[in-house]
Amino acid sequence: MQYDALESAIREMNLIGDDQWQGMLSQAMDEQPHLMAFLINISDDFSEDVHEHLLRITVILAIAFQKAGIQINLITPASLDKVIEEKVEAYEDLAEEDELDEDGMGKVANSPHVFDRVRKWVKEELGAKMPILDETQANINLMLDVIISVLEEHAVDPAAEKSETND
Repeated sequence: MQYDALESAIREMNLIGDDQWQGMLSQAMDEQPHLMAFLINISDDFSEDVHEHLLRITVILAIAFQKAGIQINLITPASLDKVIEEKVEAYEDLAEEDELDEDGMGKVANSPHVFDRVRKWVKEELGAKMPILDETQANINLMLDVIISVLEEHAVDPAAEKSETND
Protein backbone atom coordinates (compact mmCIF):
# COMPACT_ATOMS: atom_id res chain seq x y z
CA MET A 1 0.00 0.00 0.00
CA GLN A 2 1.24 3.47 -0.78
CA TYR A 3 2.10 5.39 2.38
CA ASP A 4 0.77 8.65 0.85
CA ALA A 5 -2.61 7.01 0.26
CA LEU A 6 -2.72 5.94 3.91
CA GLU A 7 -1.85 9.45 5.12
CA SER A 8 -4.52 10.93 2.83
CA ALA A 9 -7.12 8.46 4.12
CA ILE A 10 -6.23 9.30 7.73
CA ARG A 11 -6.63 13.03 7.02
CA GLU A 12 -9.96 12.33 5.34
CA MET A 13 -11.20 10.32 8.34
CA ASN A 14 -10.16 13.11 10.71
CA LEU A 15 -12.34 15.59 8.78
CA ILE A 16 -15.60 13.66 8.42
CA GLY A 17 -18.74 14.21 10.45
CA ASP A 18 -20.98 11.63 12.09
CA ASP A 19 -23.34 11.36 9.12
CA GLN A 20 -20.46 10.72 6.73
CA TRP A 21 -18.98 8.19 9.17
CA GLN A 22 -22.27 6.28 9.34
CA GLY A 23 -22.42 6.20 5.54
CA MET A 24 -18.83 4.96 5.27
CA LEU A 25 -19.45 2.32 7.93
CA SER A 26 -22.58 1.14 6.13
CA GLN A 27 -20.65 0.93 2.84
CA ALA A 28 -17.87 -1.07 4.53
CA MET A 29 -20.47 -3.48 5.92
CA ASP A 30 -21.91 -3.95 2.44
CA GLU A 31 -18.52 -4.44 0.79
CA GLN A 32 -16.86 -6.62 3.46
CA PRO A 33 -19.68 -8.22 5.47
CA HIS A 34 -17.58 -11.02 6.99
CA LEU A 35 -14.78 -8.77 8.22
CA MET A 36 -17.21 -6.19 9.57
CA ALA A 37 -19.35 -8.87 11.27
CA PHE A 38 -16.20 -10.18 12.96
CA LEU A 39 -15.34 -6.67 14.15
CA ILE A 40 -18.88 -6.07 15.41
CA ASN A 41 -18.77 -9.39 17.29
CA ILE A 42 -15.62 -8.42 19.22
CA SER A 43 -17.21 -5.24 20.58
CA ASP A 44 -17.51 -6.73 24.08
CA ASP A 45 -13.76 -7.38 24.17
CA PHE A 46 -12.86 -3.67 23.98
CA SER A 47 -14.07 -0.34 25.29
CA GLU A 48 -16.54 1.49 23.07
CA ASP A 49 -13.85 3.99 22.03
CA VAL A 50 -11.31 1.32 21.11
CA HIS A 51 -13.93 -0.68 19.22
CA GLU A 52 -14.99 2.36 17.21
CA HIS A 53 -11.38 3.03 16.27
CA LEU A 54 -10.93 -0.55 15.08
CA LEU A 55 -13.91 0.03 12.79
CA ARG A 56 -12.55 3.41 11.71
CA ILE A 57 -9.11 2.02 10.87
CA THR A 58 -10.76 -0.65 8.72
CA VAL A 59 -12.52 2.07 6.76
CA ILE A 60 -9.31 4.15 6.60
CA LEU A 61 -7.42 1.21 5.12
CA ALA A 62 -10.18 0.57 2.58
CA ILE A 63 -10.05 4.25 1.56
CA ALA A 64 -6.24 4.09 1.30
CA PHE A 65 -6.41 1.07 -1.00
CA GLN A 66 -9.04 2.82 -3.11
CA LYS A 67 -6.88 5.96 -3.35
CA ALA A 68 -3.98 3.77 -4.51
CA GLY A 69 -6.20 2.25 -7.22
CA ILE A 70 -6.27 -1.14 -5.52
CA GLN A 71 -9.45 -3.17 -5.16
CA ILE A 72 -10.16 -5.48 -2.26
CA ASN A 73 -11.86 -8.76 -3.08
CA LEU A 74 -14.53 -10.15 -0.78
CA ILE A 75 -12.97 -11.49 2.41
CA THR A 76 -14.40 -14.92 3.18
CA PRO A 77 -14.91 -16.35 6.67
CA ALA A 78 -12.33 -19.07 5.93
CA SER A 79 -9.64 -16.61 4.85
CA LEU A 80 -10.38 -14.36 7.83
CA ASP A 81 -10.12 -17.34 10.19
CA LYS A 82 -6.79 -18.30 8.60
CA VAL A 83 -5.31 -14.83 9.12
CA ILE A 84 -6.61 -14.66 12.70
CA GLU A 85 -5.11 -18.07 13.45
CA GLU A 86 -1.74 -17.10 11.96
CA LYS A 87 -1.61 -13.80 13.83
CA VAL A 88 -2.72 -15.26 17.17
CA GLU A 89 -0.03 -17.92 16.84
CA ALA A 90 2.61 -15.28 16.00
CA TYR A 91 1.60 -13.15 18.99
CA GLU A 92 1.57 -16.18 21.31
CA ASP A 93 5.10 -17.01 20.14
CA LEU A 94 6.16 -13.43 20.88
CA ALA A 95 4.62 -13.66 24.35
CA GLU A 96 6.46 -16.92 25.05
CA GLU A 97 9.73 -15.31 23.98
CA ASP A 98 8.91 -12.22 26.10
CA GLU A 99 8.98 -10.08 22.94
CA LEU A 100 5.37 -8.91 22.93
CA ASP A 101 6.44 -5.28 22.61
CA GLU A 102 6.22 -2.76 19.77
CA ASP A 103 9.42 -4.03 18.15
CA GLY A 104 8.33 -7.67 18.32
CA MET A 105 4.86 -6.92 16.97
CA GLY A 106 6.38 -4.87 14.16
CA LYS A 107 8.57 -7.84 13.21
CA VAL A 108 5.60 -10.19 12.76
CA ALA A 109 3.41 -7.62 10.98
CA ASN A 110 2.94 -8.26 7.26
CA SER A 111 3.46 -4.53 6.61
CA PRO A 112 5.51 -3.07 9.46
CA HIS A 113 5.34 0.55 8.21
CA VAL A 114 1.57 0.46 7.76
CA PHE A 115 1.19 -1.30 11.12
CA ASP A 116 3.32 1.34 12.87
CA ARG A 117 1.39 4.23 11.29
CA VAL A 118 -2.00 2.68 12.05
CA ARG A 119 -0.97 1.94 15.64
CA LYS A 120 0.29 5.53 16.02
CA TRP A 121 -3.01 6.92 14.69
CA VAL A 122 -5.05 4.82 17.12
CA LYS A 123 -2.88 5.95 20.06
CA GLU A 124 -3.16 9.60 19.00
CA GLU A 125 -6.91 9.41 18.53
CA LEU A 126 -7.60 7.59 21.78
CA GLY A 127 -5.20 9.72 23.82
CA ALA A 128 -6.07 9.32 27.49
CA LYS A 129 -8.71 6.72 26.57
CA MET A 130 -6.01 4.30 25.38
CA PRO A 131 -6.03 1.29 27.73
CA ILE A 132 -2.98 1.16 29.95
CA LEU A 133 -2.83 -2.60 30.44
CA ASP A 134 -0.15 -4.18 28.25
CA GLU A 135 -2.40 -7.17 27.54
CA THR A 136 -5.20 -4.93 26.27
CA GLN A 137 -2.75 -2.95 24.12
CA ALA A 138 -1.41 -6.22 22.71
CA ASN A 139 -4.97 -7.29 21.85
CA ILE A 140 -5.59 -3.97 20.10
CA ASN A 141 -2.36 -4.40 18.13
CA LEU A 142 -3.32 -7.96 17.27
CA MET A 143 -6.64 -6.77 15.85
CA LEU A 144 -4.91 -3.99 13.89
CA ASP A 145 -2.48 -6.55 12.46
CA VAL A 146 -5.35 -8.90 11.53
CA ILE A 147 -7.26 -6.09 9.80
CA ILE A 148 -4.22 -4.92 7.82
CA SER A 149 -3.18 -8.46 6.89
CA VAL A 150 -6.58 -9.69 5.74
CA LEU A 151 -7.19 -6.57 3.64
CA GLU A 152 -3.74 -6.85 2.05
CA GLU A 153 -4.23 -10.54 1.29
CA HIS A 154 -7.41 -9.70 -0.62
CA ALA A 155 -6.03 -6.63 -2.38
CA VAL A 156 -5.91 -6.79 -6.16
CA ASP A 157 -4.05 -4.19 -8.18
CA PRO A 158 -5.82 -3.97 -11.55
CA ALA A 159 -2.70 -2.46 -13.16
CA ALA A 160 -0.61 -5.45 -12.08
CA GLU A 161 -3.23 -7.86 -13.44
CA LYS A 162 -3.22 -6.10 -16.83
CA SER A 163 0.57 -6.26 -17.11
CA GLU A 164 0.53 -9.98 -16.27
CA THR A 165 -1.98 -10.67 -19.04
CA ASN A 166 0.11 -8.69 -21.52
CA ASP A 167 3.26 -10.77 -20.86
